[in-house]
Formats: sequence, structure tokens, C-alpha cells
Amino acid sequence: MTSDLSVLGFGQCGSKVAVELSANFNPAKILKGEGIFELAFKYAKERVTKTPAFKGGDSSPAFYIADLNSNNDLYVYFAKAQAIYEVAKKKKNFSELEIMEHINQKNPGFLDDGDLQIVSEIREKGEAFSLVQALHFEIKNKPLLDQTGAGGIPYLSEAIAESDDHLLSAIDQRHKGALFGVFAMGGGTGSGSLYSVLTRYRKAVGRYTVGVGILPENTSKNPVANSGRYLAKFMGALPQDRYHTLFLFSNQAANEALQISDAGPESDPMSIINSYVSRFVKDFSNINSSKTITKFGKDFDPRDASLFLNGVCSVGHASSNDFNARDLFSKAMSPLALSASVEEGLTGLSVKVTRKSETQLANRSIEKLVESICRNLFQGDEPDADEVEALMCATPFYRTIKSVYVFIFLRNSSDSNNAFSAKQAVINFFKAIAGSEVSVEINCYYTPESKESQSSVLVAMNGAFSFEMYESMMGYVQEAFFEQPVSPGVFKTPFDTILRDIQHLDSLQAMNLIRERVLEITNGDHFRSAEYQKNIEKLGIATHAEFKKVLTAEKLEKLLVNRNCVERALMNIAVNFTLGMQKQEEEVDPFSSFSSARKRSGQISSV
Repeated sequence: MTSDLSVLGFGQCGSKVAVELSANFNPAKILKGEGIFELAFKYAKERVTKTPAFKGGDSSPAFYIADLNSNNDLYVYFAKAQAIYEVAKKKKNFSELEIMEHINQKNPGFLDDGDLQIVSEIREKGEAFSLVQALHFEIKNKPLLDQTGAGGIPYLSEAIAESDDHLLSAIDQRHKGALFGVFAMGGGTGSGSLYSVLTRYRKAVGRYTVGVGILPENTSKNPVANSGRYLAKFMGALPQDRYHTLFLFSNQAANEALQISDAGPESDPMSIINSYVSRFVKDFSNINSSKTITKFGKDFDPRDASLFLNGVCSVGHASSNDFNARDLFSKAMSPLALSASVEEGLTGLSVKVTRKSETQLANRSIEKLVESICRNLFQGDEPDADEVEALMCATPFYRTIKSVYVFIFLRNSSDSNNAFSAKQAVINFFKAIAGSEVSVEINCYYTPESKESQSSVLVAMNGAFSFEMYESMMGYVQEAFFEQPVSPGVFKTPFDTILRDIQHLDSLQAMNLIRERVLEITNGDHFRSAEYQKNIEKLGIATHAEFKKVLTAEKLEKLLVNRNCVERALMNIAVNFTLGMQKQEEEVDPFSSFSSARKRSGQISSV
């Protein structure tokens, strides 16, 4: 299958997704008996090397992995395999030992006796290792090898990425399709460098450019702060100064789904969410495949996505062996859950919509509300007003949606009639729960040559704000911009009040109030002009021989998120909460407790 798709996996999390996708797209090239994803962990050692740029055809999928961390076994393995493949391809008469010696002459100590088996496997079927290019960063033409990562500090990898043209030039320069960058938002390498790489790539090439960010589990303060910083930086940038779209996925939501499921003990949140992200990217790539037939709607144009999905997007996704439009859509719009069927796996919204303490109760009730509302709509009836109100009381997620793309992927062409009949019901769902102004595009596709046995629904929602996104942003701003110690009430309570008060205003009045109140907060006595980062000197980054060349005091000052960026990000959040313009009382906290929703409507417990 041809597809104008490029995938760039940063760090350990992104690398795993990129490698898994490469195996899915090229099943004929996978080594006998095992996929390269499993093999990659067998022979990983300690070093990396330079790798050539992508040389594939114009419409061949391209897969890249990159890291600053030589402890990333997957990255190291592909770097070694790739170096061996390049030599073996040119020196066909060389023995395995001669290949290793040739490589070690240029890179002393790069391979050792334990790597001999890798050479043997690549001689047998080297194409399997040509699918993924292992890229590296450079400082002043010197490769950054044998590093131990960015230490969880995004400023470092961002500074390196801004100074390095090697990695950027190694990515294919095609203009069609999309470039996906997959990364963990709570880490250091991806959450710093990928912003710079994707933004610079978009400006240089003009291609539709997408970040796929995996939100961290809420177990450590630093990853959550990094996630909040990334959101603030992305939302606070002018549209022309950032890459096009940021899709969000939740590692913590996957963990919670795992805890309430009957999945086996060998399952873990990272592998589950990585597989979910892989399926999402693969589905999205089918839109651009030359073999895909548009059954209704229109051929997907990445230029449309760059306009209508420009910003932060949440994702709903579901798949099934049986095509049932109502069932698939209900699953996609319900909170993240593990299906009892191993084949169907993870389905639902990719980010949390409620507080952790209320997740199980609220999400199960939301799932029932969504199912009941969909049942009415798919039967051609009006949705129950009390159920719609109860859904919006349970979480503000739905009322913050401003534009939606729904993609239906069919296993059988004959299912298109059923999909078409469901189109209006899906549109009416978003009109009911997000307001009459929401923009909804629904397209349906069929790929006759695909071996995929499942039909699926993918929902991309612009402006949808989950509790997880909101809390990470609030926590980051509180920690990084306020002179400490200061009470959380100095910032979060006034901002929550803005979101409460604007619900009763028209759009123009709401915008004026948002601007006035946000400026009051950011111009207060305790608010810094730029974020404060106290860990750089402590972690030794500023004194590291190589890093010191790029992370100078002047560079750091330019990279820090400033007051203007935070103001735009906060205004962006508040504007999202005006959409739908629901005329109802809200508690001060926009993510009001689910218990308050129960008091307002008896529908929740009875559905």
C-alpha cells in the first residue's frame, strides 16, 4: 500500500510507535518468525552512529527514530542494524567479521562480538532493517553520541534542535501527505526538540505537520509540568509560528482503563497506548493512500486539515470486526476503555474527561449517556434534553469542541450505505452537545487492497479540553510564573471564575471579559515576565562540555516561555469554553465534580 506518510518517533516512546508502524506497513519485509519490534530488544548495545537520509520513493512510507539517549535500546539497535545493512549492501563479498571490522575502522568500538548475530540476520534479510532510519542530533557538525538523554529538561533538546540542521535535512522533503512526530510530552528529548523540528520542517517544506503527544501518568510532578509547558508553548504561539496540529493521547487514561479491565498481568499502559497510537496513525494514513476509495464526503486534503484542525485536538477512536455505525461512534465518543475483545483493544476518547478520583463513576455514566443519546439520534429521534444537560454537567469537554473531522473506514464496500445513513445522526450529536456553530465534516473511505479485517471510526476534535490538559496547564503556570510561595488561589481560582462568568455572555462580551481578566492575572505583582527554571544548573546541563555550546544564557532566555505566550494560551483556553454558550450555572471549578451533575439531573443514575 502506498501512502504519503512520514513518521518521526522521538525518544523511547516515539521510537516504539514508529517501529511498530513500519512493521505494519511492510509485513513482507519482517524477519521470519518475529517482527522487528520484538527483535529490536534482543541485541541492543550501547552506541549509535551516523545514518543516511531517506531514499524511498515519493509515496513510500518513511519511518525515522531519533534520541539523545544511548540507553534507548530500540534506537541503538536500529542504528547498528542500519550501519551493517549499508556496508553489507555495498560489500557483498565481505564475511560477517569483515563487515564488523570495516564498520569499527570508521567508528572504533561501535560493534562487538555480541553483534555478530545481527550481521548474520541482516545478511539474510537486510531489507527489514532499511525501513527505519535512526537519526541523530549534531552540534557544529559533531554527532551527539553516547549521551544519557536530556535529563527531563526540554530546554536542552529544544536548543539542540534549533541549532542542528543535520537531523532536519535527513527527513524526506516531499510536499504531499503528512509528517507525524510521535513523542512523550512529559519527557525531555521529545517535548523540547520535536516542537522545533516540526515547526522548522513546516516552514521549510510546507507539508501538513502533526505532533502526536502522549500525556504522562500523573505520578511525577516534573513530567506533568513538562506537559503543561508544551501545551502553553503550543497554544500561546501564533498559528504561523508552530506546526499545524497537536493530537493528544493519555498514558494515564490507558493505565486506568487497564485497572478496571480483565486484561492479563503482562499488559502495561505504555504498550497499550503505543498500540492505540499506532492504529490511529495507520488509520489516518489510509486517508492519503492512493488505493483508498472515497465512498462519501470528499477526498481528504491535508491543506484542509491544516486549516480546520489547526491547534490542539483530542481524538476518539474505535474499531470492530462488525460494522455498526452507532456502536462504533458511541465507543469512540466514550471515555477511554479496554474492550473485552483482544482484537478490538483500546477504544474511546484518548484523553481523560474527568478528575481521577471520579473517573470510574463518571466515565461509566458518560458512556451510558453517550450511548443513549446516540441511540435516539440514530433512530431519527431528538436527543433527550435532560441527558444532553447531564452529559455537559459531567464534563465541559464536549461543549469546548469547535470543529470536528469524522473519518469512517470500511472493511466492506457494501457497508457504505449504512455509514451514509448515520452521517446526519453524527452531525446532530455534535450540534446537540457542542452548540449549533460547531463545524462537522464526515468522510467515509474504503481501501480494497488493505488486509485490515476491522472497520473503524476516527474522530478528531479541535478545541476539546479535557481535565488532564487543563490541570497540567494550570499546574505549570502556577509553578513556573508565580513568585513562590504563593497560594494557588491567586491564579487558579480567578481563572476558574472567568470560565464560569463567560458562560452567560455572548461571544463579543466574553472575549472582552477574557482579555481584561487574563491581563489582570498576568500583570499582578507575583507574576514573572518569563518562566523560572531552577534545575538547569543543578542537573549539570549548563556546565556539560557539549551542551554548553548550545544552551547558553542567551539561548535559554529566548527559549523560555514568556508572559505574552501564557496570556495567549490562557485566552485560547477561555475562548474554547465560550463555545456552545450553554446558559447554565457552573461551579467555580469548570471541571465541577460529578456529584454536582448527579444533583442537577436524575438521568445519570437511571440511564
